[in-house]
Amino acid sequence: MKNQTIILAAGISDRMKSYEPRCLIKIGEKTIIDNQINIISKLFGKDISVVGGYKYNRIQKKFDKQKISVIENKDFLNNSPAYGIKIALKFSSKSVLVIHGDLLFNYDTLNLDKSKSFLVIDNKHKMSDKEVGVVCDNGIATNLSYGLKQKWCQIAYFTGLELEILKEITLYNVDRFFTFEIINKIINMGGIFHCYEPENMRIVEIDSVKDLKNEEIKNINC
Repeated sequence: MKNQTIILAAGISDRMKSYEPRCLIKIGEKTIIDNQINIISKLFGKDISVVGGYKYNRIQKKFDKQKISVIENKDFLNNSPAYGIKIALKFSSKSVLVIHGDLLFNYDTLNLDKSKSFLVIDNKHKMSDKEVGVVCDNGIATNLSYGLKQKWCQIAYFTGLELEILKEITLYNVDRFFTFEIINKIINMGGIFHCYEPENMRIVEIDSVKDLKNEEIKNINC
């Protein structure tokens, strides 16, 4: 059994004023997803699944000659990110990294202990105020919700009990669930997620044109 990575990249990029999916936007010489895959393949292996929706054919074409699984969420405007996890999840995986396709980050962001399920968090205003937050008690996540000061970086790693619960949950209808709601369900069912904020983490969510001017991008080797 191997580790699987699921990159959720189905969303429309209307705020980017771009005809490309956000994951295919170039930062320097590389696209966002090129940067992600380069780091992920070194730390988590090469079993990578990309869930596309908006301009799916462009993502499919990019990886046509690579060993990257590209899965289409045909009803991405009505389905949630959790549905993307459901259609991509391999039940033979021993661990699963779930990450959003509009995140630009450095190696240190993901260079973490893979023996435990975890969430990557932010207390330094790297993520937008409108993003989902997380409550951590002694380094363990207890709840994810909007309106919290401490932010979740849209990166989650599932292994052990947490992965088994994730597999069980996705057997049912999760079409309207967001990823953080799935994580809350797992916590309520006894799952434990460690909260990590790597000291040298560099991360930017590319959600709009103004994000391309974020000074933090200069500190990320693209």
